[in-house]
Amino acid sequence: MRDSVGIGLLGMGVVGGGVAKILSQNSKQLEELIDCPLSLEGVLVRDLGKSRSYDLPSRLLTTNVDDILSNPSVDIIVEVMGGQDPALDYILKSVSLGKHVVTANKEVMSRQGPDILALAREKGVQVMFEASV
Repeated sequence: MRDSVGIGLLGMGVVGGGVAKILSQNSKQLEELIDCPLSLEGVLVRDLGKSRSYDLPSRLLTTNVDDILSNPSVDIIVEVMGGQDPALDYILKSVSLGKHVVTANKEVMSRQGPDILALAREKGVQVMFEASV
C-alpha cells in the first residue's frame, strides 16, 4: 500500500469547491475504495482572499500553478478551471511532468483531446475526462 495519493486541484469555483469538499468529507470511504489515502496537496486559485463555499486551510491555496505542478507529492492533477487558456497549458505541462490528469473541461477536450491523449500515452500517464462529457 502506498503512503498516499497526492492531488493538486486547479480551480476552486463551484466545481472545485465540490471536489475539495468530497475529498475532505468522504476521505475514509475513498481510502477504503482504493486501499490508499488521498491527500489534497494544493489548490490553485485566482484570489487568495476570496470567500469560498468550502473553506480549506490557507496553506493549501496558491496563485502560482508551479507550486502545484512541480510538487513531487502531487500525483494527480484535477483541472476544473474551465476555458481553453490557461487550462490547456496546465494540462499539457502536468502530463509532460508525468502527472495523471482528471478534467471536466469540455472546451479543452473537444479542441485538443487527441493531442493531450497522445502525449499522455507517450508519458505513460492517464488523462480522465468523463466529467467533461
